[in-house]
Amino acid sequence: VMMLAAGKGTKVLLETEGDDEQDCFNALEALILDRFGEGQ
Repeated sequence: VMMLAAGKGTKVLLETEGDDEQDCFNALEALILDRFGEGQ
């Protein structure tokens, strides 16, 4: 389990690496934009 304790407005740098790095980045981005399913 990974926990991200970043408040609203915090800048986060995502780095992905490997054969499926773009898919991984897209999945992480979607989770963040969806607020990890936690609503507003």
